[in-house]
Amino acid sequence: MTDFTDRPHYPFEVLRQLMDRVIADAPGALSPRVATSGRVADDVDLVYALRDGLPGAQAQFFDRYGEYVERLLIRVLGSDPEVEDLLHEVFLQSFACVHKLRDPGALKPWLTRLTVNVARSCIRKRSRSRWLVFLPHERVPEVAEDGSEARALMTRVYRALSGIRSAEDRIAFALRYLDGMTLPEVARASGCSLATAKRRVTRGKTAFLKTARRDPELVERFDLGGAA
Repeated sequence: MTDFTDRPHYPFEVLRQLMDRVIADAPGALSPRVATSGRVADDVDLVYALRDGLPGAQAQFFDRYGEYVERLLIRVLGSDPEVEDLLHEVFLQSFACVHKLRDPGALKPWLTRLTVNVARSCIRKRSRSRWLVFLPHERVPEVAEDGSEARALMTRVYRALSGIRSAEDRIAFALRYLDGMTLPEVARASGCSLATAKRRVTRGKTAFLKTARRDPELVERFDLGGAA
């Protein structure tokens, strides 16, 4: 079996770089940062501070990881109207469940998996209501001089992404190709084996390309015609 864990994946790398540009200067859904005293130095101490209910611990946790969670949600869902609500849902769940984290040093991977679970629930809910998710044109932040082109391209990308009917396959594809995770990272974030992650990524890529190849502009812009 071919191991493509760290293999370059052009043209998807080009697609991911476009997304990086689009969301780099996004105004974001983050709540105002809360200034706190006695800042925690590392994640292990932060976990214990959260468990002990120390003043300012939750604000520090949000300050440290709020932007990361928000961007991960955007990569999976697009710059969606519900990102702000989902962002706060992730942190509400993390505050309630942090005592279940067995390894305090694994705070970020644990938070990543929790974020993926929240995104998965959102996609499944919308799939049941037949609401396809794509990047709304007016929700994408302005970028550089060719912002209009970038916004239009990302709208088309997320329309194609909505062609992946399986929530698991869509998330695996987005984590691998839009967020740039390695396959082991995709597996950990999705709570599955490496073999399962590979299958999901492959199915997601196949479904994405099937839809994207119907769009001549995407084929030309990202050289999807020969992508495999």
